[in-house]
Amino acid sequence: MSNQPPSRIYFGIDPGKAGAIVALDHDGQVLSWTLSPSGRLLYTLLETWKPRAVFLEKAQTMPKQGIVSAFTYGCGFGELIAAMEIYGVAYHLVPPRHWTMQMHKGTNSCDAPKYRSSTAFRRLWSDVAPQIANGAGRLHEGVVDAALIALYGVKHL
Repeated sequence: MSNQPPSRIYFGIDPGKAGAIVALDHDGQVLSWTLSPSGRLLYTLLETWKPRAVFLEKAQTMPKQGIVSAFTYGCGFGELIAAMEIYGVAYHLVPPRHWTMQMHKGTNSCDAPKYRSSTAFRRLWSDVAPQIANGAGRLHEGVVDAALIALYGVKHL
């Protein structure tokens, strides 16, 4: 039996090709992010960070999403679930509506959801925002969503 304290690291995952995995500490500080999550990558990160829990955005198809795209997305989502199951980490599926309802508080309800997420991210992690911005100042949506999902999980689950 190890005398080390349990990990106080949490992962948030926005699945999909444009998604990301974000590691937060117990105080909600962003420690790391990785783009384009896959099952193999997640398993490696689980072994490295040994998080206490993982919060994964629950998969859903989008209107007008093609069959091939939906199938590819679903397979990738299944890989992430398999990696967590094989590693044995506690994980929670978080519906988009749940985390956005909480994490978008204090943002302009007239704005588009992606803009509201960026606004919330900048408010919470102003020091990290420049690091994930492109040349035009737009934040990487996958990192933004994954960080907000992780913080939602830490605070609400």
